[in-house]
Amino acid sequence: MQKYKCHKIVEALKIETIKVDFDGSVLYAENGDYIAPADGYFHKHEPQCGGYYVRYEDGYESYSPPEAFEAGYTELEGAEDEAKGEACMAAMSAGLLALLDRIAVEGDPSLASQRFQIAEALGMNVVFEREGSTEAH
Repeated sequence: MQKYKCHKIVEALKIETIKVDFDGSVLYAENGDYIAPADGYFHKHEPQCGGYYVRYEDGYESYSPPEAFEAGYTELEGAEDEAKGEACMAAMSAGLLALLDRIAVEGDPSLASQRFQIAEALGMNVVFEREGSTEAH
């Protein structure tokens, strides 16, 4: 058989306790976090305390024994904050690109050096078109 290396980013909760309630079962972590998996999860995966509830990017829920999970995954420190920061930076960059495009279209020569400085500071490769010439940065 072929060998494969996992490179997926998942959300996971190490199961400390399992509580069965009249309106569904809930998995609890040591830190108080909890998750109420989708219907059918417990019957299909038979999770155990000490193992991991795992949710993939597409929403699929799974269970992994502790040995398998800990051998295959490393916790991403600050991953949630990093993802929020990247999304914020992407939105700001998109807004800035729109502003740079408007400046380029309006052709205000007094702002020419500023738009290039902004693009350079953000590490952007931006092309500004003017009548009869193209400036690239």
